[in-house]
Amino acid sequence: MRPMRIPLGLVIACLVCACAGASTSTFVVAVGASGALPTWSGACDTARATSSAVRVDADGFAATAPGDVVLACARGRLRLEARAVARLAIEGPEEFGPAFASYRVVAFDASGERLDLADASVAWTLPDAVERGSACHGEMIPSCDPPSAARLRRRGPGDGAIAIEVAFAGVHATRTFSGER
Repeated sequence: MRPMRIPLGLVIACLVCACAGASTSTFVVAVGASGALPTWSGACDTARATSSAVRVDADGFAATAPGDVVLACARGRLRLEARAVARLAIEGPEEFGPAFASYRVVAFDASGERLDLADASVAWTLPDAVERGSACHGEMIPSCDPPSAARLRRRGPGDGAIAIEVAFAGVHATRTFSGER
């Protein structure tokens, strides 16, 4: 019987994967965001987390000021970095018609990097011509949108322009849809 030969590339790939557990993953969030901790680093030790900017406990995190906290996790370290929101945008389809469509508020820092809002509350201001659908939808696999997302549609007939406004952490954004459909 011949000894089994293991390709060098496979050995190197396994070593890289084994060492990757010691790396630090960064989760960049908006000041004012709160929610569950990401799971990509495995279970994290939240009991030793100390930061005045990002509070962490077994239920999740709350970013209260710019700053960060590093957590020891099962697969390396997780760094939660909170940054101030400089700009908001409303993403979604260009046309606004009678069928429900999903729209999402996106936050950016001063350098234009996207910030995660997690489960933070976002204030949506909608005109009477707009109807907001249920946050939970799906028949086979129900899912619920976070507060930064909304299912919207034009209520009844109408061709006038519609402006949707959002606010989060003292920053506002407006998106206007033309009256054409």
